[in-house]
Amino acid sequence: GENERSEMKIICGTDLSKNSRRSVAAANALATRFDEHLDVVHVMHHSLTENMAQAVRDMHEQDCNEGLAEIADTLDSRGDRSHTHLVDGHADEELVKLAAAGDVSLLVVGSLGHRSNGRWHLGSCAERVAESCHAPTLIVRDETPFKEWNDQCPLKVFVAWDFDEVSENALRWIAGWRKHGPCEIT
Repeated sequence: GENERSEMKIICGTDLSKNSRRSVAAANALATRFDEHLDVVHVMHHSLTENMAQAVRDMHEQDCNEGLAEIADTLDSRGDRSHTHLVDGHADEELVKLAAAGDVSLLVVGSLGHRSNGRWHLGSCAERVAESCHAPTLIVRDETPFKEWNDQCPLKVFVAWDFDEVSENALRWIAGWRKHGPCEIT
């Protein structure tokens, strides 16, 4: 009926590092604000795990599941609207595949993971995801603006513009966020 709303979700990729937990916190704040499901996904690196002895792989998988359980404990209490998942593969490829589902409104990744935070690394997972993902992709450096977004503290958004259809779509999409709170768009 008219009151039915398509169930949308936000996917957040995490490498379980301290830095990637910022993206989880931002995704959690957005999922709460937008009243959407949140799937937090860790991808066990395929090339790392394929050559491991089964016992070592099992221990690594257990460590990953424990990290995801810690993350699950930090998510807002939203009933069954937040989930964590462990998948095997290459992070950039698996996240793009998951985001290709029609019910994904946003893919969130951190700008830095296990890499050094001294500079942006060309060819990073976040960059590869942003370049190949058809769903809107948010690369998070700091979760604070998303957690503090309210009527007195507008979300400040910078959108790169190059006069093409993709840029126009990005502006329309981010303008839709104004339904959920004040935004200053540059």
